[in-house]
Amino acid sequence: MFRQLMCNLSIIMLLLLGTGCASPWEKNFHANPTLLRKTSYPPAPQVELRVVEFERLANYENNERQARVQNATSSADYTPQQRMAAKDRLLEALQLKERGNEIEILGWSRFVETEARDPHDADLLNFARKIGADVVVASIGYTGQVNRIVDYPLTSYSNYYTTVVGPNGRRQSVYSSGGSSTVWVPTAVTENQYYHQAVFLRRNTAPASATMPAAPGPS
Repeated sequence: MFRQLMCNLSIIMLLLLGTGCASPWEKNFHANPTLLRKTSYPPAPQVELRVVEFERLANYENNERQARVQNATSSADYTPQQRMAAKDRLLEALQLKERGNEIEILGWSRFVETEARDPHDADLLNFARKIGADVVVASIGYTGQVNRIVDYPLTSYSNYYTTVVGPNGRRQSVYSSGGSSTVWVPTAVTENQYYHQAVFLRRNTAPASATMPAAPGPS
């Protein structure tokens, strides 16, 4: 009862504040910190959605991680040429034909859920449009199972009977009453885990020589 009350209060507060409920794509969005172009993009009139294999991006991230481990230079000290090369490697992994300043990397979202979302979910496209992306590349993959403790309600019912006996020893009437009680029982459950990620991009109509956003870092 208390949990339901708190949930209802939270919904009411959101409605009063007019903030609505953000999708996981929006709540887990990380803007590209090295994007030099500070002006925000207007909402895109149309968003192109692409889906790539989860294993493809996983291999890309593993290769980039190994390269950083073996490189004597920190990624923070990369030259403009090295940053551009890193960006092009990401664009290749995303199977996009654009290179360099032909396209901007606005940011990315990463999160894990117990069910795989449809990459064509309207929430993803709407958020991409909202931040000015006209291309979003999504990837969803199964990553295994996890065990966790979940509280489940257990309700018990009871009935009580009362017999009234008259002066002559005969039963006059029977009264009955009932009740119930609920307790929360910790229960171990096994759940599937699905890794969701999306990269949001904006094509440039005219390449700008000053913009060199870096590729997303490891999760």
